Amino acid sequence: MRSWSHHPNSVHGRPCSLANQAARLAQELDDLASARQELERLRAELQPLPTIQQRLDIMEGLAREEGRRQALTRALESLASELNELRERRQQLAAAAARVPQLRQAVASTRESLDSESAALEQRRTDWVRDRQEAETKRDQLRRQYVELKEQYEKLLRLGEESPCPVCTRPLGSSYQTVVSSIKDQMDTLAVDGRYYASRVEQLQNPPADVQALEVARKSLETQLQAQQRELVQAEAAAAQLVAVEVEEQAKGKAFEGVRGELAGIPSGYDPVLHQELRRERERLAAIEQRATKLGATLEREPRLREERERLEAALVAVRGRIADLEAECARLGISEAELEELRRRYESAQAKAREAEVALTAAKGQESAARLELEHAEATKRSWEEAQTQLAALEKERQLNDELVRAFADIRNDLNARLRPELSELASRFLRDLTDGRYSELELTESFDVVVMEGAVPKQVLSGGEEDLAQLSLRLAISQLIAERAGQDFSLLVLDEIFGSLDDIRRHNVVELLRGLTDRFEQVILITHIESVRDRLDRVIELAYDEESGATRIESVSPPPLTGSSDMYPLEAVAEG
Repeated sequence: MRSWSHHPNSVHGRPCSLANQAARLAQELDDLASARQELERLRAELQPLPTIQQRLDIMEGLAREEGRRQALTRALESLASELNELRERRQQLAAAAARVPQLRQAVASTRESLDSESAALEQRRTDWVRDRQEAETKRDQLRRQYVELKEQYEKLLRLGEESPCPVCTRPLGSSYQTVVSSIKDQMDTLAVDGRYYASRVEQLQNPPADVQALEVARKSLETQLQAQQRELVQAEAAAAQLVAVEVEEQAKGKAFEGVRGELAGIPSGYDPVLHQELRRERERLAAIEQRATKLGATLEREPRLREERERLEAALVAVRGRIADLEAECARLGISEAELEELRRRYESAQAKAREAEVALTAAKGQESAARLELEHAEATKRSWEEAQTQLAALEKERQLNDELVRAFADIRNDLNARLRPELSELASRFLRDLTDGRYSELELTESFDVVVMEGAVPKQVLSGGEEDLAQLSLRLAISQLIAERAGQDFSLLVLDEIFGSLDDIRRHNVVELLRGLTDRFEQVILITHIESVRDRLDRVIELAYDEESGATRIESVSPPPLTGSSDMYPLEAVAEG
């Protein structure tokens, strides 16, 4: 009878494996018992959790309300500040608006006084001019009479008693001395009267003191009227703004009351220290709760582990019985251990080949799927390429069309520039001659529309800053006029910004006079400038000032309309920036 030795991989090894599994299950059951004890202890610690969570939820709600309270408080403070500013603004505007009737009455009174003074001045000036003309006429008449008598007197002295009588033309004879004395007396009288009227003319060359006083009074009243009109304009503007400020103040007041009412409805009682303590306690209990949940999930495995241990114990009993049967069968069959080992090796080799075949099959299926995906991707790429080719052909046609249009528009632009450049140069030259009192008579434009100023027939190589500005201004005015002419109608507005900066007083005067001559082409010309010396030559001046507090630009003053005429349109108007 052959002997049978134990092999680790033989059926004899299975009872050891089952025993090890049973020992492992026993250890796990012991661990579960410890976990149950820990879970009971943790549950005892978790009993305050619902109360803490409830208090924390209440405190979280109060914290949100506290944040809203702070936001509303800031909004309320901002609204209160804005309301105070609006009240102060309203009081200022109301005070200014209240002066409107008084200012209107003052303007009317001053205008009436001005009209009266102007009438008196004109009457007195008329009298003065009339007296001066009468004195000059009388002086000239006396001079002519004196010259005539002198000629007669000299003739009488030359001819003596044979001189003809000035009346009957007979020789004077014995009447000669009487006539000579008479003419001499007349000459003396004319000389005295002539000196008187010459002195009178000299006295009347300058306006009398009362005329000068009336002129000073009229200018003073004009200045006073302008100041009153400026105050009236500002007061009327304040009255117009007062309504908007009152409406805004009412709206801000309603918003203020709404925010205050909303703020009063927010509950109080928020304690940030208690809030932090509750959060920390909740985090601590949350960690304990998480541990308890994990232990509870572990304890759920206990019934399954007990069943598994019972199954293993039954299997262990069955396997031990099977081992006894197999040992008896092996003893009966007489199979050696080497033969059994060979059978096991062949079985394991067949299993390994089967597994390799399965792996190869899986790899082949994967390669087939990858190849199918590559094919689909290639087909999709081909379709995209064909669509791209079609779109490329369409875009190429569109590009060719665009190139043709670009070339056509370039030709049109060059043609228009070539046509406009001489006309534009002629207009700009005309403006430049007026601005420079004829010093520069011609301005030419190159093909790239660079400005060339001609001095005589020679291009001026270097231009000063003022000359450059005049050239550019002439070109701008020429372009504006050309556009107006091509449009077939006058332009209503021309705006020029800072064109006086590098010009002297003479050229500034020329610019203003030139702009006045453009009123037949532009109904209104607006100049933006910082130069004070040109404001007296303009029809109306609007002064702007920067308000550092509000960060905005406001109207500082508006000059009144001219005293003569009532037109609302000012052909030459300036905006003076402060």
